[in-house]
Amino acid sequence: MNTTTNSTNQTANNTGFPPVPPKAHQKAVGETLLEIARGSLIEGFATESARKSALEHVSRAFEVIRKTVMDALLASAAGKDGMDEESHKLYWAFPLYPHEWKARHQALFVARFPDAVKRANECCVLRGEIKAAQVIKRERKKTEAQVRKDALSMTCQCCGRSILAESSVIAHHGYSRPFSGYQTSSCPGARALPFEVSRERLGEHIGLLKNHRKIMVELRANTASETGTIVWKFNDYSKQKMWGDRQKAYREVTRGTFSAVLTETANMRRGCDPSFDDIKEGRLREIDNEVTAIVAELAWQEPRFSAWKQTHTREGDAWVPVLTG
Repeated sequence: MNTTTNSTNQTANNTGFPPVPPKAHQKAVGETLLEIARGSLIEGFATESARKSALEHVSRAFEVIRKTVMDALLASAAGKDGMDEESHKLYWAFPLYPHEWKARHQALFVARFPDAVKRANECCVLRGEIKAAQVIKRERKKTEAQVRKDALSMTCQCCGRSILAESSVIAHHGYSRPFSGYQTSSCPGARALPFEVSRERLGEHIGLLKNHRKIMVELRANTASETGTIVWKFNDYSKQKMWGDRQKAYREVTRGTFSAVLTETANMRRGCDPSFDDIKEGRLREIDNEVTAIVAELAWQEPRFSAWKQTHTREGDAWVPVLTG
């Protein structure tokens, strides 16, 4: 029994992969996976998902190489218990993923597994090329329904999106408020003329943004100087969740009333009690984020308003370009 084991070990040391079990199908599977990934790279990636799929093929090919090496080590030693110190070290040293494969791994495995090292290097090179490749956006051919919809769509004055305007005004659509970040059921530009025809609603929208910015700047100054109250918002654990989230509770506090409010809300909250300075700092941060969002929105909207020119008009049931001399 020992003679057979020694003979098998000698074969592994001389030729790399031992003859039992060869599992040649594993190598074929790994090479097939790499060929698929190479083919995808040559064709180019139309989406980020396609590139991710190619990277997954490389990782699976690397996994096949790793399993081939580990099976060879197990076979040459008739199981883990029969491994010598060197084989045991190799068994646990092979990385799980191609991005973990380093020069030290090449040096460690090349004597006994030169073919595995060569194929692992190929995986790493291919992975790098795939990561560096640009996603090529291919223009999709529009369906007849999309073509008809585009013909009936115009630009919303406020959000700048292409929206159906079949009835001479922009249809109802949602809008993400710049100063709160949540989606509302109706954009300010809904039920107004398209941007190609008018900028009146956009002007009103810009006025509201400027007014809101003024209010928030004043609120920040009052919060920083502790003039008036500060709104404290926290999760209310005394109530059932709504739509999977904790309901919020609100309290207006000052530095003088904060201790009493902490006591009053003790049964509603969890975790450590915040300090008044924590509440104040958090509120200032919220206000700053809101003002930053409004400023960014104005930086986009005001140039649109200033550079506006009418490009279309309504004739019957259709939007037609304005003829310029």
